[in-house]
Amino acid sequence: MEQRTAVAAAAATGLLLACAATRPPVDELLQAELAEAAAALRRGGRQRRVLIIGSPGSGKSTLARAIGDHTGLPVVHADRLSFEPNNPDWVQRPDAEVEADFRRALRAGSSKAGWIFEGDAPDPAAAASCTMLIHLQLPSLLCAWRAYRRYQTYTGGGRPDLPEGLDETFDCGLYFNREWKKAHAAFLKQVRGTARAA
Repeated sequence: MEQRTAVAAAAATGLLLACAATRPPVDELLQAELAEAAAALRRGGRQRRVLIIGSPGSGKSTLARAIGDHTGLPVVHADRLSFEPNNPDWVQRPDAEVEADFRRALRAGSSKAGWIFEGDAPDPAAAASCTMLIHLQLPSLLCAWRAYRRYQTYTGGGRPDLPEGLDETFDCGLYFNREWKKAHAAFLKQVRGTARAA
């Protein structure tokens, strides 16, 4: 299976996403890049299976929705699968249930044109079967600022990539916690390695 990675290009796209809300010329540039990526995904008869990974606040959900709008591919959000709905304490669902729902979502997309999956994959199947891996690499401070903006926007609920009844949270310390950053970097490296090996 042909593997395509878009690490550098995705980092640039992520930076554009971060600026798009405040700088209209950048937004136009972003739209052109998204249209180009969407055209590449539309070419050929093969399935398009896109995995988007990166730190919280890097723009995974925003980019996934934008690519989904341009291509018509279904978007799967890891957070919607991972947390119990209507529980304000952000309780994680049992691993077996998350994995079953995750594989069901992948199978449903694979039986059609493909899928776009964003977030920390609970199962290596997404990395092993993706045809395009996008790794959004943004500075921690920028991710923290974006996550805070998201917190201000969605406090009280309504964030489209979360289960019903979950209120937005923000933990600034997460972005500067060395242990978390080290563990997350190891996870991202493992995903990239799995995708390239497939």
